[in-house]
Amino acid sequence: MNHHAAFDRLKALSFPTAVLAEAFQNHNLSDERAAAVLYGLLAYAMGMSWWFFFVLVFYRSTQAGRIATG
Repeated sequence: MNHHAAFDRLKALSFPTAVLAEAFQNHNLSDERAAAVLYGLLAYAMGMSWWFFFVLVFYRSTQAGRIATG
C-alpha cells in the first residue's frame, strides 16, 4: 500500500463528521448521542487500521533486515 492509498482512507471521516454536525444543529439529544457513537466507532476503526498499517510496515522492515544480513 502506498501513501496515496493510505490517505484516501482519511476521506472516510467526512461522512461521520457531517452526521455529527447535522445532529448537533438539530438539537436532538438522541441524534446527538447516536452521531457521537458513530463518530467514535469510526474514529476507533480508523485508528486501528493505522496501527495495523504501521505494525505491518515495521514487521516487513525487520524481516527485510534479517534477510539482508543473513
